[in-house]
Amino acid sequence: LFSHWRLENKIKMDKLFSADYYKATFFATRSNLYSYYHPLIKAGSAKPLWHVMVATSVIMYTTSWIGWRSRQVKVLRDEQKNALKEYRAVHGDPLHH
Repeated sequence: LFSHWRLENKIKMDKLFSADYYKATFFATRSNLYSYYHPLIKAGSAKPLWHVMVATSVIMYTTSWIGWRSRQVKVLRDEQKNALKEYRAVHGDPLHH
């Protein structure tokens, strides 16, 4: 049982370090995207535009959150935690009467 699991993981790990794997994946993805979007673009459909707009929004929101917003939220949470500590130091902890 475990030897089978190790063999499967070794095969997966070998893929991670193989340039051929990434090259094949890239070309397969490119081919699939072309097959899907080329007829839509030729027909004048708005669907590709919507897909690009949604993808751009998701990417921009995610990078904004990772790069900036998560730090702001951490700073605000730390500030609230410190304010609560100060409040409890002055007024006592309501959980411990």
